[in-house]
Amino acid sequence: MQLTRLVYASHHGGTSEEALRDIFDRSCSNNEKDGITGLLIAGEEDFLQLLEGGRTEVAECMMRIMKDDRHQRIRILLAGETGSRLFSEWSMRCMTTAQIRRKSRIATG
Repeated sequence: MQLTRLVYASHHGGTSEEALRDIFDRSCSNNEKDGITGLLIAGEEDFLQLLEGGRTEVAECMMRIMKDDRHQRIRILLAGETGSRLFSEWSMRCMTTAQIRRKSRIATG
């Protein structure tokens, strides 16, 4: 298998917590089935996602994302081969920027 890493950003324009939960749940389910791991961060108006897995599986996942109306102005930030996974223990770790800010405040005291 050709291990591939892809990072993209997209604009969602603001979405409800319920819609975010649906996206997170579907991402975890689809990625677990396809052997994809990664991280999805939802900001107030944008997504940032890192996907890693087989080249074909990552490409197919990206095609699904590109057809999803919740993702606008998709920008590929990085794509290519990689020797190892950064998130091998997660089918998809999903966070909001608010969660990241809370954790960084706790870590810095």
